Amino acid sequence: QPIEGDRITLHAVVFNHGVHDANDVIVQFVDVTGGGNLPIGNPQIIDTIPAGSSGVAQVLLESEGRSGERRIEVAVDPNNFIPETDEEDNRAAAVLTVAAPPAPNLMVLTGNVKFTPPDPTQGNPVSITVTLLNGGTADATDVVVQLLDITGGGSRPIGPEQIIDELAAGDNTVIQMIYDNTDQPGDRLIQVTADPNDTIAETDEGDNRATKALTISPPKIPNLVVRA
Repeated sequence: QPIEGDRITLHAVVFNHGVHDANDVIVQFVDVTGGGNLPIGNPQIIDTIPAGSSGVAQVLLESEGRSGERRIEVAVDPNNFIPETDEEDNRAAAVLTVAAPPAPNLMVLTGNVKFTPPDPTQGNPVSITVTLLNGGTADATDVVVQLLDITGGGSRPIGPEQIIDELAAGDNTVIQMIYDNTDQPGDRLIQVTADPNDTIAETDEGDNRATKALTISPPKIPNLVVRA
């Protein structure tokens, strides 16, 4: 399967089902994906197609920026210069699938964000462990991971940004930070983001961030009661 960026050779076999030879047969390849009409290269010319025989035309398709399913149409004698017994069978189309180029896909999933202890009490620090995945088809390098306390619409960094030198395709890595803003009880909202500045081109930019709630409980203290 071709990959975006490849130079793809397109072939078309043109049959002459008539009883006379056809000369100077023009063949035009066109990308008609999504209702478009983008010529592919220059019109090709087959010098002669004898009656009852066939000829071949080919052209190079530059596939940069054309990943996905492309609908390619071939038009023979598009200007109707050659008189024919049937003018209705001069066009045909086929689908060409161009794979996206290899790229990483950094993934931060809520289930991969862990708090230790899971139910901390006021004043006790919390260890935050994050498992970062690369679900793409290429390695990622210099991956920045940012942790923020976004409680109440804020944006308080939790430690310095972490940098992962390399994360191979299909692999994962673990980072750990200490969260010590536990002097008051209540709910905290912790956000983890991989590649926060979008410097790494990925197959999916929508799964780089996860948020998870952390509840800080008040300390358990005794309640002394005196009864007369």
